Amino acid sequence: MKIHKTLFLILLFLNIFLYFPFKKVIAYSNEQACSGCSESTNCNVNCNTGCGRCYCDSGQSNGGNGHYSCIDSQWCNWCNGHNSSSSSSQSSSSAAQICTEGQRVLNNNHYYWCKTDNSTGRNFWSWIGEKTTPCSSSGYFQCNENSLTYQSCTKADDEIAYYWSNYYNLRCQFDNCTVSSFRYNGDGSVDQCIQGHGPNTRIGWLSWKGYKNGPCLINTYQCDDRNHTMNYCKDNSSKWFNSDDPCSFTGYPAPPARPGSSSSSSSSIPAIPCECDVAQNCSTTCPYSRYDTVQLPGVIYNNPIRCSLSDTRFISVPTATNRNAWCARSERTKGDTNGDGHVNGVDSADYQNFVMGRKISPNSNPDVNGDGKVSIEDRDIIIKTRSGS
Repeated sequence: MKIHKTLFLILLFLNIFLYFPFKKVIAYSNEQACSGCSESTNCNVNCNTGCGRCYCDSGQSNGGNGHYSCIDSQWCNWCNGHNSSSSSSQSSSSAAQICTEGQRVLNNNHYYWCKTDNSTGRNFWSWIGEKTTPCSSSGYFQCNENSLTYQSCTKADDEIAYYWSNYYNLRCQFDNCTVSSFRYNGDGSVDQCIQGHGPNTRIGWLSWKGYKNGPCLINTYQCDDRNHTMNYCKDNSSKWFNSDDPCSFTGYPAPPARPGSSSSSSSSIPAIPCECDVAQNCSTTCPYSRYDTVQLPGVIYNNPIRCSLSDTRFISVPTATNRNAWCARSERTKGDTNGDGHVNGVDSADYQNFVMGRKISPNSNPDVNGDGKVSIEDRDIIIKTRSGS
């Protein structure tokens, strides 16, 4: 009995000694196999072929720079539900999806398209226009000659013929612009120069409601939880453009209100314009891209964001249009003082001139945290964005 007991203890000791170092080596190898993914799609591939656990450092740990990698950090939302290491979790995630990516349906004469949110991996329904007149081929798009609204040629999965789908919320205008160029406007909107594909090949500007800085993966999508509208990755993967197309993770979203109308064709909440009110507060519907306290420790944004800097601090008195534009800049809260879509030396100069007592252009507002004054907190946000850390 003593011999058997001694042999058992020896075997148990060897098992523990060999198992844990071996497990540690395997974990280390998996981390190496999945590190340094610069895009979420690559990270997903590595999830399925390497470590099976994808993390997103978001530039906050291990000297990260916003890349996706397998590190001891927070879970990468994009890879949740795409992990092949657990068949049960994968199947339950698939079952939870509201629709199948690429699926197109017609509901109450409006088209809806199932897309995947690039940030979370969740599928959602996106409104893609109202069904109108027949067209000849998928992939055709153009600026409508009569309504000056964007339209594309599409069909539902169970339809045979194609029809023009009218995005009556997306305005366009014909112009001799350079195709694929972009024009950023003082009111926070952005125009993209497009050429029609199909019967109408005229060139013109397609107007987007707003934008926020990336980086992002070109031609991917987001359903923005702040206002439940679509974001498209455009401008060489540097910007998310907001189309104002309704989207939903829970069902078909109500179509948008028609221009000039206060409500949509089905039940929805009337849109509240993003502007500066009489109390010099920005509307609560204004969408902003903000840092959290993990990304920038100590950062505090005013709620609501203010548009209240004194008239005397500017070269000329800011007009209502100027103040509305301050509110409409989604990247103002990341340091974009002048609304050009970038945070650079111009924005730093606006801040510096203001704190030095010099008057600045009414187009600019260096109060980026929206508390009604310009202080070191605004400087820290500008520095954070410019450093890219």
